[in-house]
Amino acid sequence: MDEQGLKQQLKDNTLSGAYLFHGEEDYLKELYVGRVLKRCVNPGFEGFNLHKYDGESAEMDEFIDAAQMLPMMSDRVVVLVRDFDLTALSSEQSDQFKSFLEDVPESTVIVFWLDAIKFNPKKDKKWKKIVSLFEKNGAVVEFGKKDKNYLSKFVMGIAGRNGKNISLSDAYYLIDTVGDDLNVLENETNKLCAYCENGVIDKTAINAVCVRTVTVKAFELTKAVSSNNLNRAFEILNVFFEQRMEPTVILSEIITAYVDMYRAKVSLASGENSEALSSDFNYGNASFRLKNGASFASKISVEQLRECLDELDRADMKIKSTAGDNRLAIEQLLVSLAVISNR
Repeated sequence: MDEQGLKQQLKDNTLSGAYLFHGEEDYLKELYVGRVLKRCVNPGFEGFNLHKYDGESAEMDEFIDAAQMLPMMSDRVVVLVRDFDLTALSSEQSDQFKSFLEDVPESTVIVFWLDAIKFNPKKDKKWKKIVSLFEKNGAVVEFGKKDKNYLSKFVMGIAGRNGKNISLSDAYYLIDTVGDDLNVLENETNKLCAYCENGVIDKTAINAVCVRTVTVKAFELTKAVSSNNLNRAFEILNVFFEQRMEPTVILSEIITAYVDMYRAKVSLASGENSEALSSDFNYGNASFRLKNGASFASKISVEQLRECLDELDRADMKIKSTAGDNRLAIEQLLVSLAVISNR
């Protein structure tokens, strides 16, 4: 089931059975969990008809028992299970869970909300089996990252509800400036709505108000290069130069992203976990960089990453020691990195 199908069920009030919510876009998962609860649970009866479980501490028998309960003064019981690792079940538990999914009461809506747990159903064999099980006996809704068309409508919608106006091109510029995370976009658009008293949000306001997420954009650029999407890489690079960022700063962020990729790659290869690595290099609240690095480096060998670091070192020395065209040097660097990564 896609997002539109879930929307229709909410509109028609036909929700029933088991749902698996997963994907990269955390904002949408949380949004639709809220909409399910609002549609199915009558105010004042949450204590009877809403049962929430944290996957780290919950036992499977608990939420299965809750799902068997009859609703009180309502049509449905809702069971919300957040970040329960269904791939960690024993063989006996797996059979029990399968039997449960095949016979979820019609008056029950049970949502398995994977928030911190992320997976690729095409590559992860264990989760692929779980997804298949839900597809046969319930519904799977993947909330993935959205394209610019979706994101621009999202931004323009927020602006419109606040009595403001933003053009399509300026909405695109905002997305390029702050990234494609819906939580960030919502916050930044609301800031712009409060700032723009004349009712129009434009590039001048965006440059004045919005936080330039250089690190995030550098990771996006790195991801684009490693996947041979040079058009996207140069789009991000153009945004950096439009914002008049110093070439040394741009290169520094790219180097940081590749260092994170290298650290994550060799750490995982040696059997080290990400928590220990984060502690060793004092990442603190920036530990997400290692997670991104591990993801982007999954298709690149250690040897290729070393070659990329050599290229970055040469570009760094060139930019700092000569008075040439630094933009051209970075553009040439991106092409070299793409060639190495996709060889």
